[in-house]
Amino acid sequence: MPSLWEEAFDGLSDGDKAELEFVRGTPCPSPSSVLTTITDKMDECVKKQWVLYTNKNGEKIMVREVFNRMSGWINKFKEVGDVAIQYDPGHAALPWAAVRFFLQVGAESTSS
Repeated sequence: MPSLWEEAFDGLSDGDKAELEFVRGTPCPSPSSVLTTITDKMDECVKKQWVLYTNKNGEKIMVREVFNRMSGWINKFKEVGDVAIQYDPGHAALPWAAVRFFLQVGAESTSS
């Protein structure tokens, strides 16, 4: 008796069947093997990160950490500016919109 998955597969078009054929009959990986693969890939990513410098305590400071801190401060500055602009929107709205635009562009480029 075929499973529901096999019945669904048989109901697909020939093109879809061709694309999915490599999956059919392949055993599903166990959760422990998936976890092991994820852990290995995470370790690999950590090893490939750029080290900006090593501080006095011997801790490695990664470029990503510096950009994350910069992005956080830029967001705080934007929040303060947004609150301040509420008190005199007539004169400061247009200049603040320009400043905020450049801050937003800078924050998005550091986080990606």
